[in-house]
Amino acid sequence: MCKLATNSPSRIRSSCHVYTPYILLLECIYPIFYPCSSHSAMKWLFFVVLLMVATIVCLAKGEEQTAISEIYFLDGDFNKIRASAHIQFELTHVTGEPSVIIETEQWLHTGRYITVTTRPNDCLDIKLVSGINYPAIKVYVNYRTALLSLEIDGTSSVRSKNVIFSNRLSLLDVAHSGAGIAILELQHGSNINVAISGTGELSLSGRVQGNGRLSVSGTAYLDAIECPMNIVTAEVAGSGLASVYGLKGVHATVSGVGNICYRGPLLSQAISGLGLIRECIIAEETSTEPQHSSSQSDKIMDRNQRLIVILATTVFFLFF
Repeated sequence: MCKLATNSPSRIRSSCHVYTPYILLLECIYPIFYPCSSHSAMKWLFFVVLLMVATIVCLAKGEEQTAISEIYFLDGDFNKIRASAHIQFELTHVTGEPSVIIETEQWLHTGRYITVTTRPNDCLDIKLVSGINYPAIKVYVNYRTALLSLEIDGTSSVRSKNVIFSNRLSLLDVAHSGAGIAILELQHGSNINVAISGTGELSLSGRVQGNGRLSVSGTAYLDAIECPMNIVTAEVAGSGLASVYGLKGVHATVSGVGNICYRGPLLSQAISGLGLIRECIIAEETSTEPQHSSSQSDKIMDRNQRLIVILATTVFFLFF
């Protein structure tokens, strides 16, 4: 364990109640670069650097603690959901009362910048006041009634925590436009229509008992290879990409430079432009371990590594 210099600015820790390893690291290297005989001006320079790092860490800690969750009143049940703006949505089917929980900074709750409504057409719609620079917003939607449609636009992201509960006798509509990412698990007993445009990504898994009409335009990406359907009609325009699985067959149409990758019998194909229609090659699994098992620890380390790099770069340019 290193010995701290008696004149090191350790009291800077009093400005933040969190004892971070970065401050301790700076205190340890202080006597290496600045022995007692060092010039006082250089000592003050080091003190300023230490103060900056401590301030950044304290602010980062403070930002992490500002997210507040509040339950928003619903003016009725809903069977359609519209996800817009840059909100992160998590959908969960429940058997009890539906609810909407929004997690964001307190001033958004108290200032009434967020409006939640299900009227007039039984569609859950969350609107934000325009002209505001919004922080991160997470919305946890607990729905009870079988869904008929899901609309995603803007930069919003959507993830289903469990299987999407839909009416097995009705058509399910999924529309995705903008630049967001959506990950949905389905168990649908009837037909499905999926339309994705813009630069977004949509990933489907599970099973659709009926047929699927899948449309991709722009540079969007649709991954439905893990969601088999009876007969798939896939259309790609622009430079988009679609991966589909039709148990009884696939009708594929490409215009532009798009790409369709399919599984199942190819019933028909049409290409206009430089696009490509090809059969998917499924790689064999070589490990039973989940590929994302270390993703959480990677995220935790990422912030620490960035701060260490900033610290090391600052020390290098100041002292070498």
